[in-house]
Formats: sequence, C-alpha cells, structure tokens
Amino acid sequence: MTRQFLGGVILCVSSVAAMEAQGPVANPYMQLMDKAWAHAKAHGAGKPVLSPVDATVLSGEVPLKELQAQGFKVVPWTTNDPEKMRTEIRMGVDGLITDGRICCSRCWVKSARRRSRTRTASGWRSSM
Repeated sequence: MTRQFLGGVILCVSSVAAMEAQGPVANPYMQLMDKAWAHAKAHGAGKPVLSPVDATVLSGEVPLKELQAQGFKVVPWTTNDPEKMRTEIRMGVDGLITDGRICCSRCWVKSARRRSRTRTASGWRSSM
C-alpha cells in the first residue's frame, strides 16, 4: 500500500515538473473557446458564447478581458443576487443569465446610467 501511494506522489510531482518545463499553461477557458470556435467555423456556425457559472467570473478564474479581446462573449449564469449582478456588470460581462429578470433589468439600467454620466465643471451630465 505504501509503495502504491509513493508511486502516485512521484507521478504527480513529475507531471507538475513536466508541465513547468513546457512553460506557462494556457487558461482552460481559452483552450475550450479556441476549440469551440474551430469546431463552429468548420460547421459554418458563428462564434460561440461562454456561459460559465457566475462564481468563476467573480473569482477571476475566467479570463473575461482576454476572452473578450479574442471576440468571445461571456454571459455568466445563474446570477440572482443583485450585488453580484452589479459586480459582474462593472466587470464588463456581455450579459447575465438569471431567474430574477426584473432585478437584473434594474441593476443593468442603473449601471448603464452610472457609466453614461460624466463630470462637468457645473456638475454631473447624463448622455442618456
């Protein structure tokens, strides 16, 4: 039993060392979307959209800006907490999947109003 356990540890350590020797590993979300895009192109479909669980976007695990820079839209699910909605909107997600349609609409509109307001010498001005 000890021999099997030690063999697993050595295999694990050698796998990590081999990965480090190859250089930095690409983010799995980028790898997934690159493969999905290649598949979509091969079948004449449009660019795929990534819909990860909201916690992975909030934690920064999903490389939101990097994916968007490559032309992918990111629409997290299922965000029902208004504060999480506001945070994700501020982060720049392309949409939200939620059970709370009215709450989400209010958060999105309030966030859009805040972004569209600019400070002038005489006070705040809205471009809406």
